[in-house]
Amino acid sequence: MRRASKWAWSFVCFLIPVALTAQERSGTTAPGKPYTPPNDIPLVERVIAARREYQLALELLRDVYVKTGDIERQKWVEEELLSFHRIPKRAYRLELDVPPPSLRPEYNIPEANELYRRAMSYKGKGWFTEHDDNLRRAEILLQQLLTLYPQSDKIDDAAYQLGEIYESRVFKQYRRAAMYYERCFQWNPNT
Repeated sequence: MRRASKWAWSFVCFLIPVALTAQERSGTTAPGKPYTPPNDIPLVERVIAARREYQLALELLRDVYVKTGDIERQKWVEEELLSFHRIPKRAYRLELDVPPPSLRPEYNIPEANELYRRAMSYKGKGWFTEHDDNLRRAEILLQQLLTLYPQSDKIDDAAYQLGEIYESRVFKQYRRAAMYYERCFQWNPNT
């Protein structure tokens, strides 16, 4: 009897930390209450800034090699840039990724129209890896449109397209997709 109770106690002591770890991984602290992460916003902002800086440094390095005619190093940096774009980049905090609902599509901006046209020329084109890379190209152009031209009359269309991209099998970022679909409607209820 004593042996059985020691075994049971050991089992319970083992099970409690395992259950707590599983509960933390599931994203909830109690039934019905969503898990709220600690204040990670400064770190997420640093990650976002580091991503931008890294991409910019690679693009500038590529320009140097193009101007100097160093084809071998140009190829290296282009391969690294391609690999950078292929890495899944999660939106750790949607409020830092998705533009606010207060944007209004007010102006027909030719540069924004061209970005949108280019994005659509990539989206859904190609097979296998080429298709996946084209989705990433479209994502980059649509994000650029939202960043550079937040008053363009194409922002609601860009948000819808980003929603489709983020819910695709390439990205599988469903919360991010839902937020962009929501922004599409918020920015233009007649969309």
